[in-house]
Amino acid sequence: MTATSLAIPSERIHWIGLFLLLIAFSGCARSSSALPIQPSPVSTLARLPSVTAIPPTSVRSPSPSPTRTLTSTPMWMAVVVIESNVRLGPGVDFRSIGVRVVGDTVIVVSQDNNWYQVIATDGMTGWMSSLVLSIDQDMVSVIPTGTPSALPSPPTVLATVTATIVE
Repeated sequence: MTATSLAIPSERIHWIGLFLLLIAFSGCARSSSALPIQPSPVSTLARLPSVTAIPPTSVRSPSPSPTRTLTSTPMWMAVVVIESNVRLGPGVDFRSIGVRVVGDTVIVVSQDNNWYQVIATDGMTGWMSSLVLSIDQDMVSVIPTGTPSALPSPPTVLATVTATIVE
């Protein structure tokens, strides 16, 4: 067998070379995937896994809470307008057991000769003169007279009352 030489014109070799180079570099169209990861100038969030909802298995119904019977004791509010003593009884002859300052709120329980039996927010129970308390005059007629047989327990939480005194 004799070897035959294949003659390819040089112009064709040029085109074949370009064609081969084109094929070789066609895989580099996505060359960015071959480059190392560069930090982004803008923060990116990581992909979160998808979440599949799981239906609840069973729901317990809440057990009924015990019912409470509330007894209603009428209470009237008053605001201290002059710093004054709280006394053991309705009058200046009774010993002072504490002082209430202007703006204090008290609960009025009963009345006796222009003195009100009061319960302060700190639980102090005593008597204060009608001259040092601001109380709605419509309520005065419904406040019981004399010392009640059982005082209501002082409330654990009282609302804050802001009063403006107009003279």
